[in-house]
Amino acid sequence: MLTGRPLHTLQFRLAFGECDPAGIIYYATYLEWAERAHGEWWYMQGRPIGELDVGPRFVVRRVACDYLSAPRPYDLISCAMFLQAIGRTSFGLSFSFSSTDSDTVVANLVLTAVFVDAAMSPCSVPDDARTLLTTGVHGAP
Repeated sequence: MLTGRPLHTLQFRLAFGECDPAGIIYYATYLEWAERAHGEWWYMQGRPIGELDVGPRFVVRRVACDYLSAPRPYDLISCAMFLQAIGRTSFGLSFSFSSTDSDTVVANLVLTAVFVDAAMSPCSVPDDARTLLTTGVHGAP
């Protein structure tokens, strides 16, 4: 179970098109939702992911997801994003997906990303990114 204040939350309504013919959510949908929450959070911090191509940028190294319960089409799903860990070159985020209709956690996803330089070699997490991740607040410009 995740504790503390999430860095970001988003809600999604599970569309029928995100399900198989039996109405069961397609497993990769959670990764798409995590990417949307993660990308939106960086954008809201003034660091759109697509603009991180000058200097250090991060690449995703690992993703894992535990599927706990199957939401149904048109359920409203809340995604809460938390900082899980931060190291010298990497950071980890956890995403908790809950059905707001039944107040049930339906999945937990963990994403690990590594900062790399232009040669794609691991490099230190930039100070401004570390501040954003650990506090959720911009440092001084």
